[in-house]
Amino acid sequence: EHEGLVSPDTWFVLTACVDSAAGDMDTYVDGRLSSSEKGLDVRDLQLGSHIVVLGGGKAAQTRGGMVRRLLLHDRFLSKEEVSASFVQCFNDNIAVRGKFSVAQSAVRRLLTRKRLEEDGTLK
Repeated sequence: EHEGLVSPDTWFVLTACVDSAAGDMDTYVDGRLSSSEKGLDVRDLQLGSHIVVLGGGKAAQTRGGMVRRLLLHDRFLSKEEVSASFVQCFNDNIAVRGKFSVAQSAVRRLLTRKRLEEDGTLK
């Protein structure tokens, strides 16, 4: 459990819901609300001519990292929509699918071994 924080070498689904006219922004980590800000400066929330991801205005503020998918919506998402988006992104993550495949394979081997032991085929 990460309590709204991100850590190195781990994939996360980060979501920012912004209502620039109202000055509101909610941020989510893996579909869970991380922060909710109200009354922010409208100029800081408006989408400009480019998007900076994982960085700041100066080279020294760059955070590094990789982005697999970037989704932009033209409206503030509900908590349910954020949760659904997280589930979709999580399930589409190749790293996650690979881990599930390994786990499924291990369970299959374990069940096969158990069945063979019960049948007396494996001693």
